[in-house]
Amino acid sequence: MSNFNFELSQQDINKLVNALKEPLINALLDNLLPVLPQSQTQNENDMLTAVEVQELLGIRPSTFYKWHAEGKIKGGVKSGKYWRFKRSEIEKLIQGD
Repeated sequence: MSNFNFELSQQDINKLVNALKEPLINALLDNLLPVLPQSQTQNENDMLTAVEVQELLGIRPSTFYKWHAEGKIKGGVKSGKYWRFKRSEIEKLIQGD
């Protein structure tokens, strides 16, 4: 068995941590939010993933992206490459406001 020895500078380590941080946080949120009790997750300031919005609205992904492009789905904030939507805005859309 061979041993490989190499050194990383602090700058390289920081770059690696920053590159991994956002995808890991998003993956944790995507996997954790669905299993939390509803009382903990349903707050008007909650941020929902695109998939969660599609499920709440009962629409297909193609309809979601069309509505988002048309501005029908509001409250979106882009975090890295992922969009999050305010629950309160989605609930307004459901209620027809």
